[in-house]
Amino acid sequence: YQNVGAATTIAVLVASQLIGGLVMDILKSNGVPLRALVGPVCGAVMLVVGAWLVARRQF
Repeated sequence: YQNVGAATTIAVLVASQLIGGLVMDILKSNGVPLRALVGPVCGAVMLVVGAWLVARRQF
């Protein structure tokens, strides 16, 4: 936390929680069509990209 800063730490924590929850939802949801997962996966990708931008500090 002290080396990377508060914003980067929070962004990485939120992104990791979302990815973990999304993976658990995908594993538990047998028979859900892939079209239903497009939105959550796109959201997770955008959140990971945002966390990466915060970590690099290049907006």
